[in-house]
Amino acid sequence: MLKILWEKYRKIIISAASIAFVVTGSLFGAFRYFLDDISKVGIENTSIILIALQWVIPILIFPTLFIFIFSIRVFHMIHKNLASTESFSENKETEPLAEDTELCVEIAENTDPCAKKFALAFVDFIEILRKRGTNNKQIIALRNNLSRTLYVLECYKEMVRLGASTLDAASVIGDNETKIEVLIDELGWCNFLLSNNEEAVRHVDGAFDAYNSLKEGGRELSLRIKLAYLKGLRHLAIINAKNNYSQSEIYLNEVLESLKTLEEKESQQVQVDIAQVYHAKAQIIAINLNIDKDENTANGEAGKDEVYKAIDFVKKAYDIFKRIDDTDRSLKSILLHYRLLESIGDKIGCKLLQGIIEDLSNKSIWITKDIKT
Repeated sequence: MLKILWEKYRKIIISAASIAFVVTGSLFGAFRYFLDDISKVGIENTSIILIALQWVIPILIFPTLFIFIFSIRVFHMIHKNLASTESFSENKETEPLAEDTELCVEIAENTDPCAKKFALAFVDFIEILRKRGTNNKQIIALRNNLSRTLYVLECYKEMVRLGASTLDAASVIGDNETKIEVLIDELGWCNFLLSNNEEAVRHVDGAFDAYNSLKEGGRELSLRIKLAYLKGLRHLAIINAKNNYSQSEIYLNEVLESLKTLEEKESQQVQVDIAQVYHAKAQIIAINLNIDKDENTANGEAGKDEVYKAIDFVKKAYDIFKRIDDTDRSLKSILLHYRLLESIGDKIGCKLLQGIIEDLSNKSIWITKDIKT
């Protein structure tokens, strides 16, 4: 019981004891000074009661002060926690951001208070482990298990905080695979989803630097590191699609070629990444034509030709996702296909896809028809 109390209130106990000790010591010194004054003025027989009081005062004052200060601090902590809980019920975000992360753009994240509460509790726990400094492997294991859950819940701000803690942990123990993944995913892609493009590119570039250092150092690169690097190029292609479409095409062609030359190219993991590249090829066309969101339409015959080109890519992505029974990503590709058809006014094509969308939506655990492609 005492051990549990000590672990929970250690900082409060130490600070309360320190303040009580200083105040008690000051009062004790003042009382001794008072007794010395009495002796100096010639009172020979100082009252036994006064002499006793110089020891009774610290014995009484110290615990009284300690209990008083401790109670105030604990009450303040409880009140703060209650206020935080109330903010969840009102669906207002009050969470602190990671110290090295700047999020300055408001976006429409998941507003489900239960999802936010889960994400915040999880990330708060990760940050507590980080402050302890001895739980680096636990942090990485927790990130590996739950990062995608936060992603499908669209808790991107919490993912950036998770990335900051995991990056620290991975750097301490020299886990290069996790370090590169985190720079690309939580700190790269999630910052892009939060409209922090410069921050996203900076972290992806950091992952590339780490990858090149390993490569130049003669280290044998694992499949996990290779796939993380290629994913970084894919993400960079989407991030830059609006400003530098031709460069984005080059990135995606390079990624696709590299994936197809891997010895493990037939593995499900690599097949997923190949399909993701085809999806990204369709996506950058949609971004370049400004038809990736809302109800914008493709302009002119050239625009329609590009849309049909994107549809061919997204069909290839869907075929692979369907073959490996990846329901969520299949739905993601079909929704992009629907948006492309919608942009050229193909109502019949859209109607034919509606049944597939309904079926996949019913099978999908996480994704709804409102997903952002």
